[in-house]
Amino acid sequence: MLAVGIDVSKSKSTVAILNSDGSVLVKPYTMEHTQSDMCALADYLRTFSEPLTILMEYTGHYHYPVLKKLQQEGFF
Repeated sequence: MLAVGIDVSKSKSTVAILNSDGSVLVKPYTMEHTQSDMCALADYLRTFSEPLTILMEYTGHYHYPVLKKLQQEGFF
């Protein structure tokens, strides 16, 4: 299982992905809360054959665009 961590802020998020052993698979990178960046994230996540656990920081309402996009794309 892979862990996708998303640290959410007002108009961008930092995304990192860890292997099941806790090693960094994808170093933290910044994703803007634009449709193109969020679609790119969803497309990238689909390339993994292992199950994903997506963890996101609750930030009042700032996390909603990312949450909605991932839900629309079939992620939990």
